[in-house]
Amino acid sequence: MNPFAVSLLCLFGTAGGQLLFASSAKALRAAPPGIPWNAVWTLGGALATYGLTTVLWIWVLTRLELSRVYPIMALSFVLVPVASTLLYHTPLQPRVLFGAAIITVGIAVSVVGVR
Repeated sequence: MNPFAVSLLCLFGTAGGQLLFASSAKALRAAPPGIPWNAVWTLGGALATYGLTTVLWIWVLTRLELSRVYPIMALSFVLVPVASTLLYHTPLQPRVLFGAAIITVGIAVSVVGVR
C-alpha cells in the first residue's frame, strides 16, 4: 500500500469521524428522555472511525516522516467545514472560507518547502 494514499484515507476518516461526532451531538440535543440509541450508535461509529484512523495513521508514520505527511491531515480543517455545510446546512461564513484559503496556502508552502 502507498503510505500517501493511506494518509488520504486517514484524512477522510478523521473528517468523517468529526461529522459523526456532530451527528451524535445533534441526535442528543433532539433526543427524548431515555437512552438515545441513535446518538449512541452514531457516537460508536465516530469512535470506531477514529480508532481505525489512528491505527492507519501510526502505520503511515512508520513509513513516512511526520513533517512530510502531516500537511495532508491539516486539510481536515478545510474539509470538515465544507462537508458540514453540505450535510448539515451549516452556513459557510466568509471568515471560514478565508481561513480555509490560508490553510490551503500554508499546506502548499509546507509541502514545497519539505521536498
